[in-house]
Amino acid sequence: MDIVSNPDQSVSYEETDYLLGWKYSRKQRNNSKYPSKFDSFYLTNSIPCRDTLNILITGGSTSDLILDSNICWPVFLQEKLQQEGYCTNVIVAAIGGYHSGQEFLKLIRSVNLIKPDIHISYSGANELLGNMYSITATDDLLRVKHNTQSFVLPYTYHNISEVFYTTKDLIGIYTSEYKTEAPQFWKQNMNFMEAISNQLDYSFVGILQPVLGIGAHEYDLNSVLEKRQFAEHHGKKLQHALESYHLFYPEAIQICEAHAFIHDFTNVFANEPETPFFDDCHITTEYNKILADKVYDLLITEKLLAIKTPSAKADERFFSK
Repeated sequence: MDIVSNPDQSVSYEETDYLLGWKYSRKQRNNSKYPSKFDSFYLTNSIPCRDTLNILITGGSTSDLILDSNICWPVFLQEKLQQEGYCTNVIVAAIGGYHSGQEFLKLIRSVNLIKPDIHISYSGANELLGNMYSITATDDLLRVKHNTQSFVLPYTYHNISEVFYTTKDLIGIYTSEYKTEAPQFWKQNMNFMEAISNQLDYSFVGILQPVLGIGAHEYDLNSVLEKRQFAEHHGKKLQHALESYHLFYPEAIQICEAHAFIHDFTNVFANEPETPFFDDCHITTEYNKILADKVYDLLITEKLLAIKTPSAKADERFFSK
């Protein structure tokens, strides 16, 4: 669940994306200090070099540069890579509220334009969305957004929504129902994105993100409530989020154990003395820096930072099928 740093002032995505539901607005893109294209922000390389690795990051608001561009872990990852002498562009395609189905669809649309060398999916917190919507536009705007048909392919948006349950759960209707099939849906999308990386000759890394109430910080709820001083209605939403995590995460952790390319980060802060969370899934600036170091260590362990030269015919081979 995407509950942001100030629970009374959420980030709003008011521009419609007929495939994915919502996206950055033109104003948000123009106001960002980072250049953008293909609905992604580019943290560009500042080291003179002949070859540059493109690292694509997808996910929800915990990786989103719109939420707070100064504390986002992809920013610290790029800083770390530059400090260590790597020539990299970190391309942030994460958008608040997106689940793995939206990540997958966005990847299909933009992978041949972005041409990543490494793709990192940082996800998990949004897979059981069903009790709240993430974009904070008005109810009237939501009704317009989710009933507008594409003038090019009028039924495509509806049909994809039925398959990937994009809109049915994101129309502002509160429900206590959870999707018991969510772990398998997440696994399916991880497998799909990994298959695309194999076809196009780049590397895919799935990361199951840490959340409050799971793993090393299972009992940190009181600490977060004291630190954040939530209003009563936000406290209830927080409790509801934790209940959903307890339904999704046990099976998701098992999926990580069975797939070498998906990594369980639920205990990544196990050695830290305090809770890293200021709500159910977002972490403080200090811990975003630690998280970036952990992701960097993972890339080193997996030996993914050596310069690669993808096959020139990889794109043609995949998209001609």
